[in-house]
Amino acid sequence: MATGRVMRFGQAILGSSNTLIYTCPSSRTAILRDLAVCNNDSGARTYSLHFVKTGESVADANAVVKTRSIASKVTDAYRFNLPMVTGDKVYAVADVGALLSLQASGTEYEGTLAPFVPTRLVQAVCTGSSVTVYTVPANTRAIIKDLLICNLGGATPTFTIDLVPSGGSVSSTTKWYNAYALTANQHLHLRVSAVLEAGDTIRILASTTSAVAINIHGAEWAVA
Repeated sequence: MATGRVMRFGQAILGSSNTLIYTCPSSRTAILRDLAVCNNDSGARTYSLHFVKTGESVADANAVVKTRSIASKVTDAYRFNLPMVTGDKVYAVADVGALLSLQASGTEYEGTLAPFVPTRLVQAVCTGSSVTVYTVPANTRAIIKDLLICNLGGATPTFTIDLVPSGGSVSSTTKWYNAYALTANQHLHLRVSAVLEAGDTIRILASTTSAVAINIHGAEWAVA
């Protein structure tokens, strides 16, 4: 049985190089719940957020917000449901150092979380072809809780996500998002409850290769 404690994950002034906000400790599972970025400057600034798997580095695939503009004296508040395991990290970076402050909070758990196992289901950069990025394991059911889409540049690409039943193929019936347009440096964050059965797949594509990053978080649990 897991025991959890609600706590502040980080409180930082962002630098102009990647600033480490939080690392999930050894033998713990964490859920990042709330994150806020405050612009203390008299002018608009930009920042990026990255959720990085253990053993990996900051990259486009783990960007959830890329070069987002924030107006003077404005706070961007996020409500995540991001599962993290030992060694996973949260990074942030600003265009100019010492002008943006960040607050992050969540829950750390010690022990086994059951029957639901929080997990990052997808972390990928879209290509121009429909690619399977997640398959629900045998004897398992999965639920998507957070959908994070990030435009990595200044153009206006589109992305498509298909939720394909086991043994099925991409069709108009499987569309979750179909050619959804993202304006320059836009991000999309939705909290959902989409259930997938064993063998179901998630497939993604974009109109422009390497223009869109997709991160999907949720949980898996064993079924008879």
